[in-house]
Amino acid sequence: MLTIRDNLEGVSGEMLKAFNVAADFCNGRTPEQYARAFANSVVRLAYDGDKLVGMARAVTDGVRCATIFDVCVAPAYRGRGIGKALMRSLKDGLPGQFVALICEDDLRGFYADAGFVPDMRVTMIVPD
Repeated sequence: MLTIRDNLEGVSGEMLKAFNVAADFCNGRTPEQYARAFANSVVRLAYDGDKLVGMARAVTDGVRCATIFDVCVAPAYRGRGIGKALMRSLKDGLPGQFVALICEDDLRGFYADAGFVPDMRVTMIVPD
């Protein structure tokens, strides 16, 4: 049975990194960096029983604006609505806020289905 949690209880940086590596979603962050990033975020974690199968997080000022990052579902669980459930739960946890995200072109349909629309006002970034 799928459950979505809004806390990091029992989740380590090593677990977060291992999940992202297994999902081919790792960007080279260390376990410590994963732990710090998620600890400083509004988080949603999807579980099938005790198994972590999806994650999403948002960084927010808690009042006006938030940005969503690290939306990821385990490959074997994709196409089951888990990503949409994570996004719905995350957005519900950010009431009244302007919510933005940056995504790859091939994910625009997924985010459109989750209620997002393209907005060229939020596409400026500082390159790595």
